Amino acid sequence: MSLSNNTDEQSVLESIYDLIDRFTDEEINGIGIGVPSVVDPVKGIVYDVQNIPSWKEVHLKEILEEKYKLPVYVNNDANCFAAGENIRQGKKIF
Repeated sequence: MSLSNNTDEQSVLESIYDLIDRFTDEEINGIGIGVPSVVDPVKGIVYDVQNIPSWKEVHLKEILEEKYKLPVYVNNDANCFAAGENIRQGKKIF
C-alpha cells in the first residue's frame, strides 16, 4: 500500500478496507495488522505514525472490529515480524 505524507486518516482507512476486503470470506476468524508506529496492542490504538502524519491517535482495533465484526489484533510491525519468525522457526514457507 503506497500513501503520500499528506494522506488523511479516512483515506488511509479506506485503503486498509480495500486490502482486507480482498481476503475476507466466511473462513476468516480474525484480522491481524502490523503498523510501523507506537501501538497499544491491548486497546489497538495506533499513535503518531511517522509516514502518515494524520494518524496521531487512531483506534484501529475498534474501527475494524466494528466494520468487520471479527476480532482484530493490532501491534507494531516489528513485533509482528518477530512473532512470525518465531512461529515458522526459520523454515522457508514459500
